[in-house]
Amino acid sequence: MPGPFWRGEGGRLGMIECLKINSKMKKFLDEIAHKQKQTEIKIDFNMANNVIFAEFFEWEGCVLLREDRNDVLPSQFSSNQFIPDRTAFEANYNHVHLNDFFPENVIHF
Repeated sequence: MPGPFWRGEGGRLGMIECLKINSKMKKFLDEIAHKQKQTEIKIDFNMANNVIFAEFFEWEGCVLLREDRNDVLPSQFSSNQFIPDRTAFEANYNHVHLNDFFPENVIHF
């Protein structure tokens, strides 16, 4: 038999029906459920579309994330003190900031 909790829709914890709880625990669990509803994270899929459904392209032996940006790539790769090789260039070019897609003021309890 599984433990007292199961992962429900959206990864939320749910209670198995046969679990017995007292009134204080019920109140506590109801408060947690209420807080979860208030703090649900909303994702703007229009903004995150290029990351969630990523498209890639090849440039100078690098695999790069296609995004809607106005970066003009140089005609060829050239290393420097900050980007010594193509792997470093890919990492720099392809990085994304999750707080561009998720609210920064998410409250955890």
